Amino acid sequence: MEDKSTLYIEVSQCSHLPASSWSVVFLHQFCACTTYNIVQVKAQNTCSLSCSNINQSSNRCSQMKLPQTTLSSSSSLVTWSELPEIVKSCDLPAIVDAKGLVCYTGLCTVLRRLVMTADAQNPSRNLISLLVSLDVYRSVLK
Repeated sequence: MEDKSTLYIEVSQCSHLPASSWSVVFLHQFCACTTYNIVQVKAQNTCSLSCSNINQSSNRCSQMKLPQTTLSSSSSLVTWSELPEIVKSCDLPAIVDAKGLVCYTGLCTVLRRLVMTADAQNPSRNLISLLVSLDVYRSVLK
């Protein structure tokens, strides 16, 4: 069995995701990448607003609700204290390689790594071309 890298994303107590985690989840699903174990990390600093008042307050919380079926069967949920030391020293989202020696952190780096991994896993999809090609936009605008 092949060892998988681990993808860590932040989630609040009420299953809301910060925009960065939501972006990672969306791209992970879009790319149909199966080479990562996904770990949801309960946020240390949860949104100060109650979950029911997110849209009613003037201090809007920049979090979005995670659909129940999105990650429920393919991920685990841990607290910050349960994270490996290498992840505790990084900002989320983060990817730790299968050996646990290298941590890729930051939204841009994680998204790039997801696309590169998914593209290598299934080159016939041409994900890199699809995601960065201007031809896609030209065809939509015509």
